Amino acid sequence: MKIKAPVALGLLSMAMCALAAPADDIKNLLLQGKDKQAYELGRSAPAQLGEPAFDFYFGIAALNTGAPGEGVLALERYLLQFPATVRRSSSWRAATTSSARTTTPAPAW
Repeated sequence: MKIKAPVALGLLSMAMCALAAPADDIKNLLLQGKDKQAYELGRSAPAQLGEPAFDFYFGIAALNTGAPGEGVLALERYLLQFPATVRRSSSWRAATTSSARTTTPAPAW
């Protein structure tokens, strides 16, 4: 039996939505301030480790609940997929810090 392209694309998109569900659920829990539940949900889905959206939100949940080791590892996996994120963030921080210095002194860290 041969599967037609539209049917195959539909099945593929359904499968991708199913894979993205844990990341979306973790994100929604974080937005509601339910960090511990988000972290526990992430811990219950180890098959999602390595999926960028999952790693990003799970990393935040882990850090927020006192699991820095898991949080840092998850965020490192995310950054390996999107290294330009760090460069853009650093550029933005440098730009906003230098313009902020003209009006307000920078905090003494």
